[in-house]
Amino acid sequence: HNLTNVAIATAVGQTVGRTVPPTELPRWTRWPLCTGLRMVERFLPRKNMVAPDDLELGFMYRYASAARAQGLLGWRPQYSFQETVADQASDLRERGLL
Repeated sequence: HNLTNVAIATAVGQTVGRTVPPTELPRWTRWPLCTGLRMVERFLPRKNMVAPDDLELGFMYRYASAARAQGLLGWRPQYSFQETVADQASDLRERGLL
């Protein structure tokens, strides 16, 4: 899967029964937001809640690929992304963490 952070958060939210607010920003906001945050970080002594690099990463696609493991080892995933999220949520509920 090649999913945006919003798509991943939405899938997790659906699995655990929570609504995820829309958090996708237009791509044109990347430069002004990151630059502004870097200026605030540079001139104000307090620590920001969001680091500029973390904000910048939020604009990128993030994904894990099993292609290399498939090519080198012949490995294939046994579970879909949604099944994996559901299993993790179930485990966290059993432990009282969700």
